[in-house]
Amino acid sequence: WSTGSAQIVFSTNTTPFRNESRRVTGLTEGVTYYFRIWTADEVPNWSAISNETSCYVPIVIPGVITDLTAIQGEYWGTIKLTWTAPGADGYSGDLTAGCTFAIQWSTITYSNPNAIVWSTMTPNIRISTGSPIAVKPGDKQDWIVDTELPQNSTYYYFRIWTADMKAHWSEKSTLATNVYLFCQFGLDLLVEPTYYDYGILLTNISSVSASAVVVTSTGNVYQNYGLYIDTDAFAALNTEWTVATTTTGLNEFLLEGIFNSARPDSSDFASGGGNDVIIPYSPPATPVYCNFAGTKYGIDSGGSSNGYNVGAASNRNLWFKLWTPVATHTTSKQTIPVVITAQPTDYSP
Repeated sequence: WSTGSAQIVFSTNTTPFRNESRRVTGLTEGVTYYFRIWTADEVPNWSAISNETSCYVPIVIPGVITDLTAIQGEYWGTIKLTWTAPGADGYSGDLTAGCTFAIQWSTITYSNPNAIVWSTMTPNIRISTGSPIAVKPGDKQDWIVDTELPQNSTYYYFRIWTADMKAHWSEKSTLATNVYLFCQFGLDLLVEPTYYDYGILLTNISSVSASAVVVTSTGNVYQNYGLYIDTDAFAALNTEWTVATTTTGLNEFLLEGIFNSARPDSSDFASGGGNDVIIPYSPPATPVYCNFAGTKYGIDSGGSSNGYNVGAASNRNLWFKLWTPVATHTTSKQTIPVVITAQPTDYSP
């Protein structure tokens, strides 16, 4: 102990027997500090060394998260977690760069979820905080979990921890609400009419529908639409017409489809065997679905009006372009059974 190695030196203006105090900051948690003090007059003449005292600086861990919730995500096979951020020290102090959230889940269906082994050593997800903006206590947080596991009839259990920049972990959170994933994808034609009537057309021409068939998503996840002509249903009509996929001919027609908010121009359809041709399928064969680029049954790349990534309860307008046969043996009214189907959109964070 030496006055020459004192870490804190400060001037005084006080009287004998007056109580004094000084706040010491910048200490390391989990360490015991020992202190002595000297006093000097104006010369300076130093006093003898004081008695020794010590203080242990406790480790203040982040506060426990008590409101973790889990709900079905908007994408197939996803779960959305939400929680309120604690602080780096209990429920105060920002979670800056170097702090972490750790999430663990389990699908073990014990009658007692507490039987699951929860540990910060085996999290499924680590989320770094503080980049570029620190997370403040009380900030609402959310995360999409892409489980890539069986969805239906599966229960998921979640817990979350918080670590400060010194990797001091909070207690594990309350158990999230058990999530039973039931992903439904479907659609319906809820707006009349549910068909388009071309009326009377000449042979060897093309015609874009004047009005749209409105397709409404009835699923609870984002989904992509697909189109096909049901060959079994078409064969049951006993018509002389047949379905073409490249060019029309005798009794051969070609049908194209586009999902778009406004009526497309004739040139918007990728004719002659292009991506918008509605191909005949015999169920349960897999049809072709709309894509992000809008090159399949659409014209707006990544847009909100094509048949890709359609949200729950959203509407899409479907337009047709019919190429009539070069010649035909019949003048009877023809029915073309078009099936609109759906598949879930994969989640891409």
